[in-house]
Amino acid sequence: GIWAYDFIFYWLHLAMHRFPHRWHKHEIHHELKVHPVCGTSFLSAELVVNQSLEDGTMQVLVNILVQNLPLYWGLPKHKLSRLLHNILVTYLLSEAHSGLDLPWSMHRLCPKLLGGAYRHEYHHHRRDCCFHQFFCYLDDFFGYVPPVPPKTAD
Repeated sequence: GIWAYDFIFYWLHLAMHRFPHRWHKHEIHHELKVHPVCGTSFLSAELVVNQSLEDGTMQVLVNILVQNLPLYWGLPKHKLSRLLHNILVTYLLSEAHSGLDLPWSMHRLCPKLLGGAYRHEYHHHRRDCCFHQFFCYLDDFFGYVPPVPPKTAD
């Protein structure tokens, strides 16, 4: 389910960037603030978390669609499976939007698989790469990749 959510959202997110200022108002999610003292651009918490009603509704609808996709042999998902899906999606979204590049972050533990906070932060500054929610395989395949992250100190 998480993979399907990421796959569907990738294409919708890419479309929102290719066709900006339409009904989705996704650009609200990307507004940067300028620090009044040092003048650097940064992502404020309220702009990262708060997004347009249309954009947030689309994310919820994608999740509902994925939660109702039948599993193997046409069977519906078990309630526990849906619960675990929602917990994992919430955690991954929270981590990616935190902006923290910690040693135990998902993009550090599984760098070839998950984009995490590093790629999401880069996406907010550049807006022309890193369109995934969680898995970075489509961005890597299509060449929408950021520069290599710095190595952590051992």
